Amino acid sequence: MLSLAVQQPFFLAHYADVFSSSLFSSLYHRDIATWLLAFYKKYRTLPSLVTMKRELKKNISPSDPLFKGYKLLIDQIYNTEVMDYEYVKDQLVTASRFQSVKGALLRMTDMADRGDFEGMSKVLNDALQIGSGAGDIGLDLRSNLERSILMFDTLEQPISVGFKNLELSTGGFFPGELTAVIAPAGRGKTAFLGSLAYGVAKSNATGLYYTLEIRDQRLLLRFYSRIAKKPTKELISSMEEARFRMKLFKLSTGGNCYVKFWPSGTVTIETVRAHLMKATGLGIKPVAIFIDYADLLRPSRARDRRDLEITDQYGEMRALGSEFNLHVFTASQAKTETWHQEIIGMGDSAGSQGKETTVDNWISVNRTAGEEEANVARLYTGKARMEKSGRIVHVGFDLDRMTIYEIDVHEYIKRMKRANQKVTDKGRPIITKGRGGKDNELDTHYSS
Repeated sequence: MLSLAVQQPFFLAHYADVFSSSLFSSLYHRDIATWLLAFYKKYRTLPSLVTMKRELKKNISPSDPLFKGYKLLIDQIYNTEVMDYEYVKDQLVTASRFQSVKGALLRMTDMADRGDFEGMSKVLNDALQIGSGAGDIGLDLRSNLERSILMFDTLEQPISVGFKNLELSTGGFFPGELTAVIAPAGRGKTAFLGSLAYGVAKSNATGLYYTLEIRDQRLLLRFYSRIAKKPTKELISSMEEARFRMKLFKLSTGGNCYVKFWPSGTVTIETVRAHLMKATGLGIKPVAIFIDYADLLRPSRARDRRDLEITDQYGEMRALGSEFNLHVFTASQAKTETWHQEIIGMGDSAGSQGKETTVDNWISVNRTAGEEEANVARLYTGKARMEKSGRIVHVGFDLDRMTIYEIDVHEYIKRMKRANQKVTDKGRPIITKGRGGKDNELDTHYSS
């Protein structure tokens, strides 16, 4: 129960009325619960492992014989993976509601003896509200002007991913939102997600990368390849250069990225939630997570149709972002017929159209055969909740060094011509009719 309280962000916000030190029989557990509740009441946030150990030193002297026991228990609380947190929560709520109603019935008996019948319904109703998960009454309009405006203007800043033009095209990547990257197989979805994760780390923030397809160490090699500016196959012969570049990276930023591997089809969104709870409990505060990719997750609940299961997963990912106050990035397969399309737009995702209505940002990676020759691509914002959709961002693709970076339209045209590829003066590849689509419909994509 203590692990649940310190790891799940909104547990105390919703169930503080049922969580108290009186739940525990052990002095160790009661004291830690008391410190936790006092900290949460004062700061309206959960203490990290480091902070809780400071609370321990403030309340128990290190010379006290019990100090070691408290420290051991705190470490166990923050390192316990609460995979069945819904079950623990239900058991806690059920026990608390039982005690609440039992106490109310005793009070009502006394009230009946005194003839105080009018107040009996309120006593019972109050008891039944315990553990409802309703939390407080919410923010009122009259007294939250400064707090809300300052939160949006200074505290709720968009996440930097190292793609300035893309950030402008979407209006920014904010906490509590979901971005999907779509492309056919082998067109660079994982490479692009990795570049976004690298951008987060480079901007002095922390990201968590969940890979369901490529093993963790192999994926890390892609990061090291970018840092060392060497192809992955040359890293072993360039170890000293890689160490030097990593040293420069560490000096230039305090950001980080953790890579976690699970085999596809073995984990659900609940598993990701449990891992996030453990990470935040250990003091790791990611601003973004990357799920590569959502279609490989196991459904949290079985549905009659696979497309409904995928839609559910996208809704759960977006809720995860709101719950942990971070941005969620994922990738999605495009339909096979989009392989030769010039623009992959809304309606081109495989599996479920429901995910398109759920996401805040919908970005497709567009690479024709000619663009692959020129090592360039175009990012198309099919949906942007904070900005006008339908914009194009040109990028360079250096997959040998797992590096994707923005270039302007003039550089894009120059690289295409250097590779003997036909291109318009608006930075649009010219491809064979019948394989790429209709010119008139695509002109609007380049109007900005």
